[in-house]
Amino acid sequence: MLVLRTTLTEGGPSLMIEANLDRFPERVPLRWAPSFSVAQAKISFWGIRDLSIFGWTTSNRLAFDLEKKTGSLAFRLHSDATSISGTCDFFRIDGFSGYAEES
Repeated sequence: MLVLRTTLTEGGPSLMIEANLDRFPERVPLRWAPSFSVAQAKISFWGIRDLSIFGWTTSNRLAFDLEKKTGSLAFRLHSDATSISGTCDFFRIDGFSGYAEES
């Protein structure tokens, strides 16, 4: 996924990631325009602890790993240049959206 934005908030505390997905879904909501070619997801991690962010570039194409631990979840978004990792109480997918990529 191509991470476009990260947001940290004190309420929770939480981390929100906004990213373009690597693959466009085969079936999309009817409300999406036929011209849409990129799917985007928003994911939030709540009750974050042990947060570590290393590196940030102009193109953050990251792999995403999630592992269940006793009483928490360990998450990691990583590439050769960037790493975002930590533990959280839970995560949720806040939504999906689509848009037409400009050529």
